[in-house]
Amino acid sequence: MTILVSSVSPELIVMLSDSVLTVTHRPEEGNAFNEYERGSKYYRFPGVGCITTWGDHTYNHLGTFTQKASLQKKTRSVAELAESVHQYIVQEYRKEPHDELGFHIGGFDDNRKPHLYHVFWGFDRPRPDGQVAPAVRKYDHSDWVFLYNGRNDLAHPVIDTLKKQIETGQDTRFDLTTSLGHIALCDFIARFAAEVTPEVGPPFVLNLIFPDNTIETLENTSYAPISLQSVARVIPRLVPAARSKLIESTRDTPSDQGMPTGTAWMPPSGIADESYRGGTVSLIPPKPANE
Repeated sequence: MTILVSSVSPELIVMLSDSVLTVTHRPEEGNAFNEYERGSKYYRFPGVGCITTWGDHTYNHLGTFTQKASLQKKTRSVAELAESVHQYIVQEYRKEPHDELGFHIGGFDDNRKPHLYHVFWGFDRPRPDGQVAPAVRKYDHSDWVFLYNGRNDLAHPVIDTLKKQIETGQDTRFDLTTSLGHIALCDFIARFAAEVTPEVGPPFVLNLIFPDNTIETLENTSYAPISLQSVARVIPRLVPAARSKLIESTRDTPSDQGMPTGTAWMPPSGIADESYRGGTVSLIPPKPANE
């Protein structure tokens, strides 16, 4: 299955993927079984954005699809990249009813605005009434702060516990007003999941996308927290993020919004029913400045 964690801010998009590929074997006789292999689960498009992938890898051939000359030539923006991934799932991916596959697509537009899309074959979570079969979905989660997919049943308790810790004014090890804090939290969620299941494992790869769409790639090859040495070369580019209007505006938003396939701070406008399917919604209000 795997786990993906992506974080969006005006200064930086963090896209974390682990390196375990799940391949399902279905023999003619006997029960289906999974094998876990090591492999890359991200695709970089410098100047445009990045793609990360979760789900069953058995029929996932997006890597081959993205190498097509026609795709490379016509993909000039993160929105076009997301649409290409959507077309891949619609037209070329072998969609089995018992499999799920999805992609995060992140990058900045020409106005240096961050964008994050989730494109997948599967079910919304929780499954809406009437959704009896998997379907192809494409959601724009650009206004979210965190989005996770794959084993989100493992990621959600981590985020929910952190949310409650912050809401009650308790200390945490994550300063989520900084880019380094976002990197550390993404890394922590992946390491926690890897301790629980063989479906997730190192190296954990963090693709950092900056507003000019240059991409820096970091790796954590262990179950220990990512080291400062690993992050050192990009620290000059990680400008501490001030409390943005987006985060400040969430103070009065209800904190319990349910679980559709990732997690996020809510945008200032509140909840938009359709746009929040495909992800788990969690509000993490900032601590007051005087604390």
